[in-house]
Amino acid sequence: MYEATPAQRIAMIDVLVPLQAEQAASVGGLLALGLPDWRASRLIDAISSVADRVAPELNLEDRATLAPFVRGLAARLGRIADCGLPDTLVHGDFHSGNFRGDGDELTLLDWGDSGVGNPLLDQPAFLDRAPPVQSRALREHWRDRWRELAPGSDPARAAELIAPVAAARQAVIYQGFLDRIEASEHPYHRADPADWLARTAALLREESRSDEPGVS
Repeated sequence: MYEATPAQRIAMIDVLVPLQAEQAASVGGLLALGLPDWRASRLIDAISSVADRVAPELNLEDRATLAPFVRGLAARLGRIADCGLPDTLVHGDFHSGNFRGDGDELTLLDWGDSGVGNPLLDQPAFLDRAPPVQSRALREHWRDRWRELAPGSDPARAAELIAPVAAARQAVIYQGFLDRIEASEHPYHRADPADWLARTAALLREESRSDEPGVS
């Protein structure tokens, strides 16, 4: 469903978010099944490792932007946790192309990159692949569903804070993929970890500009 309608994309959020709210009570069982742990301490280690490995492939500006981000990951993830969303099942590759359906019945496919962590790790990739004109409505619906299912939470603030973390997690995923595939396949994916870290750096610079006085 790569060409999903706006209403279908809203319905996709309605598939994922209640499932995640339900699975928050089953984190131990999910980890026992072998799902990767993307909660704070493990995610910090994974992102730090990939940032070190990939640093020589990044330009000076991106390296300078990422260094304080990596050092401050524990504090950032603490602020995200304070927003009140539970660690739970994360699809890991949530976008409309991983749905099949006819508009009324939707099935979410391809759980091969799933793990356990903050549920909003799934948001940036979904929004990135949706038409920009739909982003605001999708973001607001996502926020409203989590407010409904996790009363007292602040999903809007969590979404702002987690966007660069989610991009850096994608670098982790692609580096792990590179580490496992045959050398002959590397040319097709060699740049992916660096590309995602460059996107992380761009998001951080955008975040920094929005925090400047007089910038809304």
